[in-house]
Amino acid sequence: MKVITKIALGMALISLLGACTTLREQPLASSEMNAVSGKTVAVSRYATPDFAAMTPAKAALGLFGAVAMISAGNSFVKDNSIPDPAENIGRQLADAFGNKYQTKTVAAIDGALSDDDIDAIVKQYAASDLVMDVKTINWSYVYYPVNWDSYRILYTARMRLIDTKRKSVLAEGFCKRMPEKNEQMQSFDAMVADQGAWIKKVLLGYANDCSNELKQKALLLLPTTPVAQAQ
Repeated sequence: MKVITKIALGMALISLLGACTTLREQPLASSEMNAVSGKTVAVSRYATPDFAAMTPAKAALGLFGAVAMISAGNSFVKDNSIPDPAENIGRQLADAFGNKYQTKTVAAIDGALSDDDIDAIVKQYAASDLVMDVKTINWSYVYYPVNWDSYRILYTARMRLIDTKRKSVLAEGFCKRMPEKNEQMQSFDAMVADQGAWIKKVLLGYANDCSNELKQKALLLLPTTPVAQAQ
């Protein structure tokens, strides 16, 4: 019964991490392709999002354990300089978009977004024609319920191509990585060793994979060779 309860709580907590954001797909319309040519593109930058560190001990606390998971995860990310993959994904998308449509990626501006509302984004990047907006919705490490010392890295990101003049979304997509046990597994000690080197490697692979996926699905660019996930 305890194992079943921990599995249920774990799944509930994973769902809660991304519950406030709607994920949908809207490929770039053919009617917009000529219109974007030659425009400037800014890449959005957000404040570092909450990272959940889900361990069996914290999961045993039920939903109250979510606070402890976020606190531990945020400290882990800060102390080990774990980079949020979102800006990396945004830069890769902006570069690929520019290669096809001759858009120009502008230099990053000071200040990070705390709100992903369209009006807030348009205000922050009003000097650019377009914004390649990529936000991390969920990133976390989570134990496998059937093997409590085996961990995987979960990741979900949403991207939007925003027209600042019209305050409209031209394209939208999302990328989710929730590997099965045979795809990714690491003990807790190995996972956090060397300032989270394994986690950084996995997240870098996710960033490259997500960029390739979103180029094809949302921006309708030619697919590129996927990057193998870290093992």
